[in-house]
Amino acid sequence: VGAFVGCALDKAGHRVAFLVRRGDHAGKLSQFGLSASCSADPAFSHRIPPSRIAVGTDPQVLQRCTYILVCTKRVSNDHVARLLLDSNTTATTILLQNGMGAAIDVIHAAGAAGGRLPTLVDSVVDLSSTFDEERCHVALEESLDTALILLDGACAASEKLADVMSSTSLIVRACAPLSDFQAGKLLVNMSNAVNALSGLSILDMFLGDSGYRNVLAESISEAQQVFRAGGITPHAPNPRNELQVRFFPTILRLPTCAFSLVAGRKLRGKEDAKTSMSQDLDLRYGNRVFRDGSAIMVHAWAMVICPSCELAFANDCAIDLVWIKRCPTEVAYLNGEIVRLGRAHAIQTPVNEKLLNLVQEVEEQRLGRSRKVMTASELLVAVGMSG
Repeated sequence: VGAFVGCALDKAGHRVAFLVRRGDHAGKLSQFGLSASCSADPAFSHRIPPSRIAVGTDPQVLQRCTYILVCTKRVSNDHVARLLLDSNTTATTILLQNGMGAAIDVIHAAGAAGGRLPTLVDSVVDLSSTFDEERCHVALEESLDTALILLDGACAASEKLADVMSSTSLIVRACAPLSDFQAGKLLVNMSNAVNALSGLSILDMFLGDSGYRNVLAESISEAQQVFRAGGITPHAPNPRNELQVRFFPTILRLPTCAFSLVAGRKLRGKEDAKTSMSQDLDLRYGNRVFRDGSAIMVHAWAMVICPSCELAFANDCAIDLVWIKRCPTEVAYLNGEIVRLGRAHAIQTPVNEKLLNLVQEVEEQRLGRSRKVMTASELLVAVGMSG
């Protein structure tokens, strides 16, 4: 995500710099530059050549930025807070992350450190990209008219930032209340845990044993109940997917043949793809045999600093890459968020609690062993749905 946004900004005429934490990543970018394409739109192509790409390791580059777009895993937000505090930046910082309330993570981390942060803006990212580490090439795996970013309309800076980013090929707009759209995206992202535990490709999980879909449907039903109690109405970031978000559990519980007719089109190209959570666990145990929409987020965490196009000012962008082999997944911010909200509203969420515990057990498994995967029957028993 970070690499594609950075290339899109550069293509739109913004000056982009890359802050790379590891020397080998800096070397790769210096040698190959960074290029981007769109699989659904061959006309979109852009390359930042080695002769023009600005690569550095000094986080003080953040001081020269007008906007900062953070595309890290949520588990890295303590480090994000320290980086922002140490650089003493005043740049408005947008968090392009999964789940709900990412800004709260950073605020709490900064509060513990006793520092003052710049303005933070939550968002919803609804796009899928793949990153080729060897060639430093990122590809958008969907059409440009479906790739979008929603910014928190309650923040005064969002409208102006949306104007800035709309100069790119991406659809960017400010929305309020953002929590409704974050909830809709979270419902879709809840397939992460089931897919991670299955060890299967997305296609095989959805079109194979219906037990996987039944577990996912129950976890989403619990989430919908929790959101209703909290006064949140989940909406799809993209209006085209509104019916899917609203009736997701019903669709998942259809017989496989009927489910394939209804949802099969959305599964095209997913024969080998896995969710980012499954990839995280594969990477942790050395199984790097995947190429999925968030591959860059598996291989590294990225911080993209977005420039402003205000008048004649040329502002920098940065990307910070950090190897995350031993980092936990984001299950605590997906199923774990439903468990926390359920407790806050006195609603039981047993399936989500079990999925949270099962993924965390795999995270804690000793490295070097083959990671645990579960059949649909085993998963149904584990979450208490076998009866």
